[in-house]
Amino acid sequence: MRVVCLALGALFLTGAANAASAAGSACATQVPVAAGERIAACTDLIRSSQSLYDAYVWRASAYADSGNRAAAIADLTAAIALSPDAPAAYSARGALYLKDEEYRDGLVDLDRALELAPDDETALRVRAFAWDELGNYPAAVADYGRLIALTADPTYRYFRGFAYFHAGNDAAALSDFAAILSADSPTLSAWGYRGRGSVREREGDLAGALGDYTMALAADPSDDRSFAARCRVEAVLGDASGDGCVPVLKQTAGR
Repeated sequence: MRVVCLALGALFLTGAANAASAAGSACATQVPVAAGERIAACTDLIRSSQSLYDAYVWRASAYADSGNRAAAIADLTAAIALSPDAPAAYSARGALYLKDEEYRDGLVDLDRALELAPDDETALRVRAFAWDELGNYPAAVADYGRLIALTADPTYRYFRGFAYFHAGNDAAALSDFAAILSADSPTLSAWGYRGRGSVREREGDLAGALGDYTMALAADPSDDRSFAARCRVEAVLGDASGDGCVPVLKQTAGR
């Protein structure tokens, strides 16, 4: 569930922003207006029959921020009834379903949102993360591939690389990880080395894996997963350095 949650808030807010372009009131305002004030403003719009679809989507966002997901889903359902061919409410409702780990309903909504807006990066990303979380790696690979084609963002090569890794396709995983080793972002470069190290470790090339985890830490010394992985490999090789490895040896490799 962790990886899905990374994108849920962004998806909800993006969908709401797309829907509420005509609202033009405190209903459509995020920070610093409190959720309660936004709920009241949106309720006023709904009562006046103005911008109904937008108002329902934005009030749902405010309800979600206040922790009342049931009310948020009810408002999004009302918005869908008003405009069944508008994607924003489907995206937002799908995000809420996923947050409650109601994967079937969440994926149905995201599928519908992407039918209506195939280039919605945020909805596509959340669906890819959901497939990843569910262990449907072929579907995750397909969605990450669409994201790469849509955005050219190399970060998705990292996520696709681990989807390939978990699916057992080491060659494809290595290709994706190799593509980001020289990334401008030190963090992304570290992820690439860590990914390649994970493949090498699984294949039994412990010296190669150790080298990759060390390179990852050279790129980003704060990468705890690479530190844990290097400690784990050092322990197997009988070469634990004593630099704080003991508490993290039980951590597992992976994204």
